[in-house]
Order: sequence, then structure tokens, then C-alpha cells
Amino acid sequence: MVKLLGVVSALSFLTSNIIRIVHLYNFFNSPGGPGRTHNLDSVTLESAWDFRRRESPLYQSGNAINALAWFCFAIPVLQMAWGLSRGGVRKTGIHTAIAIFVLGGCATEFVARLMLVGMTSTSLWVSSEFNLDNWLPSSYAVNDDGIGWKVLEITHMILRGLIVWVDAFEWICLFFICMLTYFSIGTQMEDKRVLSMHFARLGLAIGFFAFVDFSADILRFMDFRSFMPVAIVIGIFNSIFLLPVWVVYLAFHVDKLVPEYSPAQDSFFGSATTNI
Repeated sequence: MVKLLGVVSALSFLTSNIIRIVHLYNFFNSPGGPGRTHNLDSVTLESAWDFRRRESPLYQSGNAINALAWFCFAIPVLQMAWGLSRGGVRKTGIHTAIAIFVLGGCATEFVARLMLVGMTSTSLWVSSEFNLDNWLPSSYAVNDDGIGWKVLEITHMILRGLIVWVDAFEWICLFFICMLTYFSIGTQMEDKRVLSMHFARLGLAIGFFAFVDFSADILRFMDFRSFMPVAIVIGIFNSIFLLPVWVVYLAFHVDKLVPEYSPAQDSFFGSATTNI
């Protein structure tokens, strides 16, 4: 089961980021590309929302697949933390922290992606079904004031800002997961290691790029044009190449970490059952 979840997670990361590349290419060449809607021209905004409606199936499927990737990612990592702790007796604090970061990061990302799907669907519905052209009274003698398009765009940007911070939190959680995993594996006796140091060093590289991505996500609020491409390139590189390899390797080796268990050792079986 864990192997299947690992493979599903890796394929989902790969697929969602390929979809993201296609969407970003279309976005940068669209009327609503970076900086083109900042003057809030109603004609430009209407064209931008027409593009978003056309791109909606691609964009929404990418978000749904990304949510699935993080959901499936949590199970192998939790099992790894349990196995590396030898059933909760070795470096308990470190492995508890790994579990907290993976649960916090994956649950937050999963919920945020579902929220993004709902938010985008509602915004697209408003853009196609509501009157956004004429909001001023007829006494103003102004046709097509476009106030509705301006309000919709600003609201959309504010709600998108929430997802930006969730993405940043996701990468900092991944950074700590990889750093703590490297420390845990590195402090094991060499003849007791199940997960190799090559795997740990790959995680170290993923953690480094995750921290750079986190920093770029924060810094793009100060200089969008400079740091946005950095965040996109590093995030895609990490999620397409490094992270899927790490997850698949973990999924196929994590079973060897789990402490041996036999039902006959459980107090439920044997003489203890007479007391029930």
C-alpha cells in the first residue's frame, strides 16, 4: 500500500507540475499576464477573465492533482519517521517534529488546493453570469463603467495572496522534514542504516531548494518581476525531478524500517484473553 501511495504521489507531483508549466506558458502570453491587469482597464480585465475561463479545466485539474500528491506524500513520510524512531524510542523529539511538519504541511496544502479550486470556480461563475459592466446609476450617463470587473480582479488577487503564503509554508515544512531526516539517518550506525546516505543527501538538496523557494516566495512581494521567475523555476525543478525520485525511493524501502511485529506478541492473544 505504501509503495502504491509513493508512486501515486510521485506521478501526481510530476503531472501537476507539467500542467503548471503549460498553464504558466499560456498565462505569460495572455492578456492577463504579469503586470498587464494592474492598471485595471476593464477591457483588459474582461479579456483576462475570458482567458481564465478557457484555461479553467487545465488549471483546476492541476490543482486537484497537486492536492492528491501532497495527501499521498504524507503516508510514506509518517511511516519513515516511525521506523527511524524504532517504534518511538530513538530520538523521539526529532521524529515527532518530522511527523508534525508533514501533517501540518500536507494537510494545509491539501485544504488550500481544494479552497483554490472552489474560489476559482466561483470567480469564473461570477465573471460569466453577473453584470460587471454597468454598476453606476443611469443618471451618470456612463456606459460600460467596468467597475464590476475591477472589483472582481482585486478580490481575486487578495484571495490568491492567501494561497501564496500557504505555498511558502509548504516549502518551509518540506525544508525541515528533509533536514531532520538527514540528521536522523546520518546519526545512525552505518551497519544499521536501511535508508542510504545518498537518499539523505538527495533530501538535503531538496531541503535547500525548498528553502530557496520559500525565500523567493517571500521576496517576490518586494520585487515581483525579479523573484517570481526564481520561485517558479526552483519549485518546478524540485517537484518534477528531485521530489518524485525521493518519494519513490522512500516508498520502496520504508517497509524495511518498520519494527517487526507478530500478532502472537499482542496481549490480546493468549492468556490475556481470559480476562476480557
